[in-house]
Amino acid sequence: MKVTEDSYAEQPALEWLGEAGWDYLSGTTLAPDLAPQERSTARDVVLRETLTGAITRLNPDLPADAVTRVVELAMTGSHPEVIRDHQSFHQLLLEGVPIDWLDGDGIDRSGRATLVDFDNPDRNEFTAVNQLSIEGGGKVVRRPDVLL
Repeated sequence: MKVTEDSYAEQPALEWLGEAGWDYLSGTTLAPDLAPQERSTARDVVLRETLTGAITRLNPDLPADAVTRVVELAMTGSHPEVIRDHQSFHQLLLEGVPIDWLDGDGIDRSGRATLVDFDNPDRNEFTAVNQLSIEGGGKVVRRPDVLL
């Protein structure tokens, strides 16, 4: 039997993640023309519909328009330097996304929308995606073995 990167590393990693409770998606099913609700362009790496569903589930008091704003804020870079941008996003993961909204009675509310439930990990979604084609600058296309 020929040993390949796929048989030696990628498939065992996906099997292990599956045993640990992670969901699996093939990157080939997430092409923008096949799953435009998740990825509108081949540059997108965030699964938009999945993120929206998670924010809705984790923040049941937020109306739909506030959920949409939280998704946009979470997906929008905050700094031109990559390291600072990642640091900012890390803070959003830990502390939540600051958001203001009107409740059902028209009262102004504010708070932080949770992106990850650290107290109840089973409420989060964990998905491993393999072979997702991602367009970079120019005509460069990257296809990581596994993305989490």
